[in-house]
Amino acid sequence: MNHRDTLRGQVLVMAAVAMVGLIGMVALIIDGGHAWAQQRDSQNGSDATSEAGALVLVGSLSGGTVPNDGDVLTQVTASAAANGVQFEAAYYTDIAGTMLRSDGSAASGESDAARVGDGVVPPCSSCAANRAAGVRAVTSKSFATFFAQIIGFPTMRTQTTATAVAGYVTNPCTNVEGCPLVPVTVPVTVVTCDGQNKANPSSTRYIKYVHYVIPLCQQSPGNVGWIDWEPPSGGTSELAAEIANPKGRYVTIPEWYAVAETGNVNAAQVEDALNLYAGETILIPMFDSTCNVDPPGPTVLACPPANVGGNGQNQWYHFPQIGAFRLDTPRGAWINGNNSAVCAGSGSTSCLTGIFVDFTMEGEVGSTPPGGTSTSTYYGIQLVH
Repeated sequence: MNHRDTLRGQVLVMAAVAMVGLIGMVALIIDGGHAWAQQRDSQNGSDATSEAGALVLVGSLSGGTVPNDGDVLTQVTASAAANGVQFEAAYYTDIAGTMLRSDGSAASGESDAARVGDGVVPPCSSCAANRAAGVRAVTSKSFATFFAQIIGFPTMRTQTTATAVAGYVTNPCTNVEGCPLVPVTVPVTVVTCDGQNKANPSSTRYIKYVHYVIPLCQQSPGNVGWIDWEPPSGGTSELAAEIANPKGRYVTIPEWYAVAETGNVNAAQVEDALNLYAGETILIPMFDSTCNVDPPGPTVLACPPANVGGNGQNQWYHFPQIGAFRLDTPRGAWINGNNSAVCAGSGSTSCLTGIFVDFTMEGEVGSTPPGGTSTSTYYGIQLVH
């Protein structure tokens, strides 16, 4: 072998080594970016999974349904599956996100924390209703690589955690006596009335600190509805009484609720009751779908396709959030008679006017209601870490 052949062999070896390094760099760039995207998806899944567990725990507030461990497990595993991640484990926490042991004391780590699925929701002396207030979820996601499989890494795996807690919102409004939850529901998106006084929805969501004229289209489930908290009874007198003197209703979000009247309840007593809060903030459940039968589950998909929407009264509305709506002063409700001048641009002769100052479900939450009472009707779910 001559010297030239030796050099040629050395070049081939160097080229092969360089090619391996080049493939490794390409794998790092492409598969690294892919891994980062998968990590983000996994984190979103962990967030949603922990929030699903916290939504079950919020049922222990203000006399609501006492949660059990099986319900929490069902919701967190279902949420993980729906978000395309693998459920690894979930643990109970207090209102600050600290994991709890089964006896309610602070855990030192996951190894001695009370796991969701072990059968018991642990007590918590610092939490509302003396029960665990949050859920720490651990999820993972495995995915195939592109170039990294050439160098021996056909798959990669990412693991993420998230903690969500449920409690009373600590500062939901400026009213001295707190914000009342009124039996009125509006859509999550802006709506107008058409020439036949039917709802004409849009895909534009309401946002905070923008002045809105919310129309009341007649006999249409696409905009304002009047909630019957105690069906099958109802009617204008009951509606006005509930608005003027709310009974501290408990609302689970997301969930379906019966709405006995849709559209324009053209009554002076209802208008007067709403205007008791002129210049103040009221809490309004907001809906994203309607159903003309009682859906069997809390999700939008629980309504059979043939029953979505519908016309007239006795609808079921799906509430994914609550809006804190500050009514105009000296009047924010214009629902008695023809108010076309005030409601101009909405396509209706009746309307509510004001601004949204906040929306649930995200927000700062605490272990006790504002003012230290148990009559608060404003609850929140917060991701803490």
